[in-house]
Amino acid sequence: MKKIAIMGDSITKNMPYYIDKTIKRGFNEPMISDKLPNSDFLFYICGIENIGIGTFHENCWPKVNKDEMDGFILLIGVNNILRPDCDYDNKESLDDIFEKLKNFIEDILNYGKPLIVETLYPTNLININKKIITLNEKLIKYCEEKSIDYLDLYSTLADNNGFINSHFSDDGLHPNEKGYEIIINELTEKLKTKSPKSLCK
Repeated sequence: MKKIAIMGDSITKNMPYYIDKTIKRGFNEPMISDKLPNSDFLFYICGIENIGIGTFHENCWPKVNKDEMDGFILLIGVNNILRPDCDYDNKESLDDIFEKLKNFIEDILNYGKPLIVETLYPTNLININKKIITLNEKLIKYCEEKSIDYLDLYSTLADNNGFINSHFSDDGLHPNEKGYEIIINELTEKLKTKSPKSLCK
């Protein structure tokens, strides 16, 4: 069974609460559930509420049990847009946010294990979504140029108006059980078919 660390903010932290309501797991602990669609992967939830990219990179990434992991998934950045005070330097320009993402991604890649980068999900706030779309475009271009595996679920989770679909979120930001079910399914398929062969043996 391959061990995959999913790293991010409260969207990541909340994931096991919906997938497995019988137990709440903390940072660096495995998410085990008969609801998971594929037993080949064991997800380790490394999520912190109200955290920005730079703060996670500096303070939380060193605490991830990297030697035990077979691969990584990264979804982070919406807090930098919503409330820049979540990060250590309070910088809020999309260029600053993108640079922090690149630095974090490059650090993960330097560790020598497979990585999947998720683009940010839609919200129910139009001005925030505009920034998310711009940041996602930069992130996708960067990943394609560097041949980095990425997963873009923005359109999958959005309604016809570009907001997060109310079927997939109860608060307009965090996925609900239906939303997480879609996310886990898509991540599992990506791990099986698109990631390096080392994860699919």
